[in-house]
Amino acid sequence: EEYLDTNNVSEQVAYVMKEVYYNQANAAELGEKAKSCGMPTDSIGVPFLWDGSNCYVGDQDIIEFFKLKSNNN
Repeated sequence: EEYLDTNNVSEQVAYVMKEVYYNQANAAELGEKAKSCGMPTDSIGVPFLWDGSNCYVGDQDIIEFFKLKSNNN
């Protein structure tokens, strides 16, 4: 979140953040997206990003994704 805020990523790339710990529907969606990427659904961590076809887990992979999609290279 710090990277996204510091670099104004929301002004350059459209994305939706969802809470998955307390929200059962969002947690189920997380599991579905992970499954679609062939990932084990019982050990998915956050941060997690699904770009419509690929899954990214962990802050470094997600930061790299947003660097490529934004003007923050």
